[in-house]
Amino acid sequence: MNKIVFDRKVLYSTLNSAKACLSDTGLTILKCFRFKYIASENAIEVTSYNNLNEMRLIIPVIDSDCNDGQEFAVDGIRLVKLLKTVKDSIVTVKIYDKDIIFSYNGSEASFFAEDVESYPDIKIGKRGTGIRVNVNRNDLYRALKRNIGFNDISDVVTSLSGVGINFICSNNCIDICSSDKIVFVRDVIECQPDISKDLCINVMPTSVKEALSFLEMLSEENVTVSVSDDERVMSISYGDFGSVFNCTLMEVKFVNYLPLVNNIKSNFNYFIKARTNDLIDSLSRIKVMSDVYNISHFVCREEDNKMDITYTNDAGYKISENVGIEGYCQGRLDCNLNIEKMINALKVFPGDYVTLAYTNPDNNAPICIINEEGDYKLMGVVNIFKSC
Repeated sequence: MNKIVFDRKVLYSTLNSAKACLSDTGLTILKCFRFKYIASENAIEVTSYNNLNEMRLIIPVIDSDCNDGQEFAVDGIRLVKLLKTVKDSIVTVKIYDKDIIFSYNGSEASFFAEDVESYPDIKIGKRGTGIRVNVNRNDLYRALKRNIGFNDISDVVTSLSGVGINFICSNNCIDICSSDKIVFVRDVIECQPDISKDLCINVMPTSVKEALSFLEMLSEENVTVSVSDDERVMSISYGDFGSVFNCTLMEVKFVNYLPLVNNIKSNFNYFIKARTNDLIDSLSRIKVMSDVYNISHFVCREEDNKMDITYTNDAGYKISENVGIEGYCQGRLDCNLNIEKMINALKVFPGDYVTLAYTNPDNNAPICIINEEGDYKLMGVVNIFKSC
């Protein structure tokens, strides 16, 4: 019998993140954690898999009485549910040939020991490395999180179905973007590439959510993002030995949006600056009065220092919101915008103020939301509808 002692909170939080890569499909092999003791680190590797992605996280142990490389596998989904209800601060794992026993506060739960041979070790860059960059973990996390929810979720897989990650190593940056055909979101973060190579990939939204769970468990300042030579696997890792997340990329490449972005930036003539929360609050009140899916009317006349947002539905409900702007309107704004999409786009921006950039709305050009700095590194493009 071998024994390992864990801090329950550390064990539970790590496994709860690793659970993102488990698949509750009924197939045992996709529901299990693989544990491996690393004596030199006095820690456990925990590995989880689904049919597309794989994740390895490191859990420090309080005490151990087992050999280096000791391995076992158990039902991960059931284990996380169990640990969530345990109140004791210490969990002891006893490893037998056929059973794995988790002891806590004088109680114990016995799990069937799954076949560890079914769970191979995770390799970093197992398909070769086509591109490799170092990036700030928090910057990467925020950029990925901002792009969740703006995806084309139709049944047909398109170039807008995922989250686009555009490695622009020639400019030392990563351009992360997504679109649901009404809203386009883009966030640019700095990186330090190993080679000067540009590449655009497409990551499934479910894989992005798993990557976020992985990044939440890391305390390191920087992580490494790499893409395999065949452009089929992206890895996020820290160090040569340690935590790693490998995800299978979409075969459909993300649409080449850079010419569109550059064209949009060069055509904006007018700008309205307003408090982000004021806009969100007004739109949220309008949403209460609206139907499930409706359009709100934005009006701002030249030289005005306020913007009127109105809504009327077929049942006769009406609401008019008056939003103050910084300075005055530089040009006429008269267009219709989707309420829900506009709220979601505004929530992406962390600053106190946002700027609405636009051209003459008569030509049906979109409105662009840009950050306070006005550098377009964080931007949202919202399609408008002509006013009647």
